[in-house]
Amino acid sequence: MLTHSPRDLRALLAQHADARIMHEQHATPGTTRRLERAAYALCVATGREATGDAVAAARDVLDSAAERHPAGC
Repeated sequence: MLTHSPRDLRALLAQHADARIMHEQHATPGTTRRLERAAYALCVATGREATGDAVAAARDVLDSAAERHPAGC
């Protein structure tokens, strides 16, 4: 499995969150595809099969990175 940088994972999480919000506000075939693509990319990047697991794994990586490199240091 490839290891993605915290920056990449942060971007994927943001894309997924944006797609989910857009889809929840006004579901269309386009928002469905966007959400599916964002979820797939996040799953591939984290090596997880389920979107919820992928989100949790990405957040874990970001939390670990923040602990190693606190803001302002």
